[in-house]
Amino acid sequence: MDNHLAAAWCWAQCIDVNQSHTLLHLDAHYDAADLWDEEEDALPKSIKSLSIDDYLALTYDGSSSDSPSKLFRWDNFITSFVLVYPNAIAKFIWTTHDEGDKPKWTNVCHVHVDDPYKFLKELVWNLSSPNSILDIDIDYFFGFIERGDQGTCCSIFADNFLREIGYSIKACLEKDTLKAVTIALSPECCGGWENAKHLCEVMCEAIGLEFRLQEATR
Repeated sequence: MDNHLAAAWCWAQCIDVNQSHTLLHLDAHYDAADLWDEEEDALPKSIKSLSIDDYLALTYDGSSSDSPSKLFRWDNFITSFVLVYPNAIAKFIWTTHDEGDKPKWTNVCHVHVDDPYKFLKELVWNLSSPNSILDIDIDYFFGFIERGDQGTCCSIFADNFLREIGYSIKACLEKDTLKAVTIALSPECCGGWENAKHLCEVMCEAIGLEFRLQEATR
C-alpha cells in the first residue's frame, strides 16, 4: 500500500481486537505522532466494521485548513489504532532509522541491529511469538548517500537478503504466530516508485503473495 494508508484497517480485519498482540514496526520512521483533539474526536468507534472505502474516506475538520483533512496518515495510523483498540497491542517493537516522532508508550522496545544476520534472527524470534503483527515500510531498506550538493537514494540490502526476510515471514504465517502483515511502499523515501516496487516484488514473491500495482485512473 502507499504510505501505510490502509494498515490499521487491515490489522482490524485480520486479528481478534479483544486479544493482546505484539506489533513489530520495521520502518525508517517511528510513525508515532500524537493526535490533535480534533483528530481524536473524529476517530470511529470501530475500524473493523468499516469498508476499506469508508475507512480511507474518513476526515476531520482541522483548524489550520479550510477543507477537511485525511484522518488516517502515515504518521498517526498506529496511534489511531491504539486509541480505537486500546487492548489489542500489548507490546510494541520498533526497528527504525531513528527518524520522526518517537512513541510515548511504556510498553515499547527499540531494536537497533547493525548486523544483517542478527537482524534476521531477531525478526524471526519476534514473529514467532503468538499473535504478532508485522508492519513494514520498504523505506527501511534504503539509505541516502550524499554527493556534494546532491545525493542519491539506494537499497542498502541485497535482493537475496530481502528474499530471506520474505521466507521467514512466510514460515511464521504458516505457523499462524504471525496474524497480519502490511507493507508500505513510500516511494518518496526510496528514490521513486520503481525502487520501492522492485523491493516489494522481491519480498512478496518470497512470501508467496501476488503483488501488482493498479494503474492510476484519471
